[in-house]
Amino acid sequence: MTPYGGMLNDVEIAAVGNYIRNAFGNTVSVQLTPDMVKTVREKTKDKQGFYTPDELLKMHPN
Repeated sequence: MTPYGGMLNDVEIAAVGNYIRNAFGNTVSVQLTPDMVKTVREKTKDKQGFYTPDELLKMHPN
């Protein structure tokens, strides 16, 4: 899969995330915001390569 990190800005990433969440019937009232995207980008700025399944499960066990 193409890494999209530098292709979309924070507003666009939030919009895509919200579209995907809503398209699959998620009814949560909290919508992703550009500020949330900015926070995640800052926290993960030093990450090299793709996340492995084990890394994702460790970060999000449920």
